[in-house]
Amino acid sequence: MQKKELDSYIKAGKICREVQENAKKNIKKGQKLLDIAEKDILVLGGKPAFPVNLSLNNIAAHYTPSIDDKTILEEDVIKVDIGVHVNGFIADSAMTLDFSGKNKGLVKASEKALENALKMSWGDKPRRQAEKFSWDKIAKQYEDLFKQLVSVN
Repeated sequence: MQKKELDSYIKAGKICREVQENAKKNIKKGQKLLDIAEKDILVLGGKPAFPVNLSLNNIAAHYTPSIDDKTILEEDVIKVDIGVHVNGFIADSAMTLDFSGKNKGLVKASEKALENALKMSWGDKPRRQAEKFSWDKIAKQYEDLFKQLVSVN
């Protein structure tokens, strides 16, 4: 990989991380989804790789508010998916915020699973082993929550 390409990936990643941290601090109940936009990406020197996805509750992913969207964030679970590109080299990140307070366990379990998978993926272990380790460990920690989810579905 050329230095310019690597530098573009790194810059995109740093912008993506900063935009995500800003979103965690600034997204509040009562906001219109349309007001949660990608202006931070532009200010920090990147460009949106795709429209910011803001999916509420049972919408799993990839919802982007249209210009006339009047949806207001209330007691919701919101998934925020941010993509940044610098010179065409993309960084992508997503997070879940629970404004209802009812899904803290599920959000925490997902975060821990990702954290464990990332730790395992940096070594020389096969990907499947990392996934199995991560999900087995998290499932044991959150067994009651997962049983509830399985019984609902």
